[in-house]
Amino acid sequence: MPKESEVKKANIALHDKTAHYFEEKNVELFNVVEKRNFDERIREADQTCKRHVICCDLGCGTGFLIQKQLPRFEDVVGLDMSKEMIRVCEAKGLGKRACFILADAENLPFRNNVFDIVTMRAALHHIPSVSKCFEEIYRVLTKEGIMYIDHEPNRKRVASFIKKLKIFPKLVDDLRVRKYGTGQSSYGLFPPEYRIADVHESEGFSSREIRKKLTSIGFSIVKTKSHHTSFMYLYRLPSPLNSLSSVDRLLDSLPLVKHISSHICIWARK
Repeated sequence: MPKESEVKKANIALHDKTAHYFEEKNVELFNVVEKRNFDERIREADQTCKRHVICCDLGCGTGFLIQKQLPRFEDVVGLDMSKEMIRVCEAKGLGKRACFILADAENLPFRNNVFDIVTMRAALHHIPSVSKCFEEIYRVLTKEGIMYIDHEPNRKRVASFIKKLKIFPKLVDDLRVRKYGTGQSSYGLFPPEYRIADVHESEGFSSREIRKKLTSIGFSIVKTKSHHTSFMYLYRLPSPLNSLSSVDRLLDSLPLVKHISSHICIWARK
């Protein structure tokens, strides 16, 4: 595992450089079908909140989740380590309705018991100390506040499940839990020192692992969901063919999918 300071430095450099074309590069996050699916997931999480006064999005990026929360909460805060990501948010006019803060998710600059919900979308795998981040989120949440995590790699669960089936040995090799640095980075165009920004990407998570960390801190798990299966690549097809990715929704309803889906989301209550 690289040093925390190196990972954070790489995240700042990488996201500063990719901020202005981030949504074009990550079409699986911003595809029309996925936007609709995500909106349903976050709306369901929001409905579990006791209050809808103030929320915070950690690793807010280009402000996609911020836009979803503005009509639902009185005050919305976006936090990111990248100045350029925040500038993109402000260029969209979001700075007029939301507050943006340049800060670190492992060291939140807020007092205790502030937010009704804290969200993270495709951000947790960039954070060196997941446990430290969870502890900080727990601290700043109000009593019975909600923490929502979305679109995190499910590789540990997938590899374990395939291994138990004792089939597709090559696939097991491809998905096995590896030491960081042995896998391909999605940012292959950038120098190696930038690639450590995806510090947990090659190893991934499992929903069981995340739930265990959360409950050890004091959270109670509200719900776990799986999304994106082998049909995830369909999100990259041009419109209207990318609508075929809606097959994920059907597959997500099957019990077996939690073992093979590429990503997970979890929400928990303080």
